[in-house]
Amino acid sequence: MIASTQTVVLAGTGSVLEFEGTGFAGSISGLAEGDAILLQGSDDPTLGAAGSPGLQGIAAVSALISGNDLVVTPASGSAYDIALSGNVPSSATPIAVGSVTNGGVSVSFISIGGTSYTLAAGDTISGGAYDNLIVATAASLTAADHIDAGSGSFNAMILSGAGTFDLAAPASLIGVADFIANEGQAASGNIASTEQIIDTSAGQTGTITVETGTDNTASTNRMGIIINGAADSMTFDLFNAEGSDAVNLGSGNETVIGSSTNSFGTTQFTTINAAIAAEAGAKIVGSGNYINGEESFAMAAQTVLHVEAGGIIPLNTNDQDMTVDLSNHASTLNLGGLGFIVANGGAGNDIIRAGGANQTLSGGGGTNILVGSASGGDVFSDTSADLNDDTIKNFLGSDSIVATDMTFADEGTVSWTQTTATEGTLTIAGGNNIATVTLTGSFESGGFYMSANTAGTGVVVKYE
Repeated sequence: MIASTQTVVLAGTGSVLEFEGTGFAGSISGLAEGDAILLQGSDDPTLGAAGSPGLQGIAAVSALISGNDLVVTPASGSAYDIALSGNVPSSATPIAVGSVTNGGVSVSFISIGGTSYTLAAGDTISGGAYDNLIVATAASLTAADHIDAGSGSFNAMILSGAGTFDLAAPASLIGVADFIANEGQAASGNIASTEQIIDTSAGQTGTITVETGTDNTASTNRMGIIINGAADSMTFDLFNAEGSDAVNLGSGNETVIGSSTNSFGTTQFTTINAAIAAEAGAKIVGSGNYINGEESFAMAAQTVLHVEAGGIIPLNTNDQDMTVDLSNHASTLNLGGLGFIVANGGAGNDIIRAGGANQTLSGGGGTNILVGSASGGDVFSDTSADLNDDTIKNFLGSDSIVATDMTFADEGTVSWTQTTATEGTLTIAGGNNIATVTLTGSFESGGFYMSANTAGTGVVVKYE
């Protein structure tokens, strides 16, 4: 991703410049055949619009193919200008220029040497060697389509408008590296739907990049998108999305990048559903939530993985910044080694193993076994009723137990009884609540202490 203000010097061909957010004010030199520019998620990067964050003026952009040292300038007073100079192609070289608006957000694509296509039902597209652009509506993806986007490294397909986009529908669909989609809103009263639903295809590769749309405040529905995975190796990139999005995993080979939205008090989620345990092995990089640089899951915006089946559930070792919710089936959940993962058990008897520091384990109902990581710094958190009769293994001095429904003002107590050489009973009491937890290991009776939970509700129990 290119910074909003910088000088870019290209060497050779095949370069892809990708701009997001507020456009670009800088210079690019060395453009040649095979290079491409993609502007997405900007306020209004419509090509030819005066003062827009995109390249200024269709005529000026077209002139790129006929001369050197071309400078494309904006209308007076605009902060968004791109100066193009240096090794530009000859007048014989085609240039693909395309722009489309989805949900109020514009996407522009420029490829030197490439071609722009607008897909119609029953089309056959055979792209060339350079990066090409295909604009498709939900209705234009049919079984009669034969789509080969070409051999370029960054061929893009813009999914334009509302509806269900079935990427498995065409007779063939190959060569697309980036499917560009937008959040929208389901129909509300007399307001038509702007929502996109995307169904992927078995064996497919590439990235679905989701941008946030323009929120129609008259609608009763939140912005969002629905992506249904298949037995594929797709990446679903929702980093720039801001709505309540749903991803239904179809394979453990998929990757989900959660929304980066950190708005306090909102209800923005990337919700990921895994119907079977194997799908939960997909790589998930969640949004994370930060207050003053510290990770906090007290905020509403986060990435949540729901695992609907029981059994042994190994997460991807690179998962981070997410919450995992188990179903009511008995499950064994093995977390990855990265931090800031919250695991919530269901009503069954679960086993949850932390894989690294800064992970939070909640057993939920049932009689659960919670295992801390060798790195320490883990939190075992639940209500007193759900902590009661649980077993915590590998409890270290940097770990903590949180009883969420107790208050320090209730003059709570904590006591330890070493029942055997290898385990004992920890009793936590406060007000009318009490929890008895089995800890493996050997501890001193006076080593446990209780304090108020400054990071949330309840009381914290630690050992020193």
